Amino acid sequence: MTDDITTNPYAEAKAWSKPRVSGTEPAGRDFHTAVTLPDDTNVLVFGGSRELGEAAEFFNDAHVFDTGGLVGSSAVGIVQPAHLP
Repeated sequence: MTDDITTNPYAEAKAWSKPRVSGTEPAGRDFHTAVTLPDDTNVLVFGGSRELGEAAEFFNDAHVFDTGGLVGSSAVGIVQPAHLP
């Protein structure tokens, strides 16, 4: 056993920040799905909902965010209408 002290470079305090982005910003939402696309640069966000007082708004939309260029866009043509039983 040694008396050497090893510091952990990952133990430093981290802080959230809001980057400057451009493009289309989706409405704020909960209960959505977000996945990284195979190119490892883009993130696809689908659906979700948000509370509107005592009601709720449900989303059936998709948005793509380019993490490399910090650009958001609406994904058009890939969202099918929801079918309820």
